[in-house]
Amino acid sequence: MQRGRPKKIIVEDKNDSLQKKEIDLLIELATIVKELDKKIDKLIQTQPVSEKKTEEKLPENEIISNVPVPTEYRKIVDEVLNQKFGIKIEPLSDSPQFIMTVVVPSEYSPITPEEKQMMGADLRSATLSYVDALSKIRIWVEKIYKSFNPEMQSKILFERANPYLK
Repeated sequence: MQRGRPKKIIVEDKNDSLQKKEIDLLIELATIVKELDKKIDKLIQTQPVSEKKTEEKLPENEIISNVPVPTEYRKIVDEVLNQKFGIKIEPLSDSPQFIMTVVVPSEYSPITPEEKQMMGADLRSATLSYVDALSKIRIWVEKIYKSFNPEMQSKILFERANPYLK
């Protein structure tokens, strides 16, 4: 018997060959991703400026509101004024009331461009109670209608009767 160190037994490890194949595949994948990235950059650079997306603006009578406008309120505004007028509802946290704002489109608005730039839009607001809200909204919207001159009132009526004509 031999004493001392045992002889090294070399066994071929299959895991080593698998790891080498995986590394080769990852390197190949990385090169493909780099090539795709370069192609995308070229496409972005060659895209005409006019086709690049810009922020879409809301129509001037639309205001972002956290509270959805009830259909009954919208119906009253459409019946008294027309569909071009916008609405915003803001509930008051400390009382059973809400602020209703009617957005007057620029084609009906009597404000000057300087006033519009300063205020942003022609907004007509009122604080209304939830009690008998529908009747109070109708009264408020009729007051807004009566605030226009007769020529503008007839234009509002005409466009209410013919909403699809421009």
